[in-house]
Amino acid sequence: MKLFFILTSSLFLCLGAQAKFPAEGLIKTASSGAIQGKAILMKAENAELVDSKLERIHSNKFIAGMAKKDSGASWKINVPNDGEYILEIWYVFPWTASASAQYELQSGSAPSFVWKVPTNGGGINDASIYHPGSMKLTKGKQTFTIRKKGRDGIYVRYIRLIPTDIFPVVQPTAGGKIILTPENCFISHAQAKDLGKFNVLSHFSSVSWDIETKKGGTYTVTTDYAIAAPASTLLKIGYSVNGNLEEFTFPGTGGWTKFAKYSPGGITLPPGKCTLTVKGITSGAETKSIMLVPET
Repeated sequence: MKLFFILTSSLFLCLGAQAKFPAEGLIKTASSGAIQGKAILMKAENAELVDSKLERIHSNKFIAGMAKKDSGASWKINVPNDGEYILEIWYVFPWTASASAQYELQSGSAPSFVWKVPTNGGGINDASIYHPGSMKLTKGKQTFTIRKKGRDGIYVRYIRLIPTDIFPVVQPTAGGKIILTPENCFISHAQAKDLGKFNVLSHFSSVSWDIETKKGGTYTVTTDYAIAAPASTLLKIGYSVNGNLEEFTFPGTGGWTKFAKYSPGGITLPPGKCTLTVKGITSGAETKSIMLVPET
């Protein structure tokens, strides 16, 4: 059953039918597939388990059974350089909105990171990929741990640590177009009935991209989206560039799977690097892509 979009809802990515695991933690650009660098990849099957166990969901192994406080898992890792690393976690938290899960992530002597886990809902087969934040780590061999601190337990497929300097910054095409997809968003929370390629941003309250423009200017926004409401219903979604919010009105498309391309207006981007945030105001949308085309 579809959840109604509200501002407190999370950003989901519905993933395609064929499971694909990030090969050796490599980070690739969404547009070209070029390798940007290597992340630290910690798989469930390589973990040292503490009051937990491995369990299969479809063909993938997850850390499960984290019922006790401080239960969890750990990995021996080698951090290549001092710096900031983005956390990426593939997990399942299948309970209802009233569920509450909190985990502590620790690496070596670095300050711990407390993760308040968004629920997937929908059942054991719905998994998520989420970027909850970042950690500042020091170079060298160390132990990375995940420990349960809250009430409810989750299932974890993997954890990746992605250096911020290789996290994808969306570059314009030769013609200046900027194409925003689930693969290159910064804040991502994924719902996946079949785990695989990122396809759709779903049920989001906000999502951000770091983007690069050649010379800045006004860009026409075109969104490939679906909203269950009929076309007669108008809903607001906000586009914010470096904190400057612009509200746009979108008509419903008549169904969550009825996608349509629509241009609600234009936004102004500065030259160089900036952050674009899209957030639900009166609704969100199932979104395949957002295209920004420079106006001539």
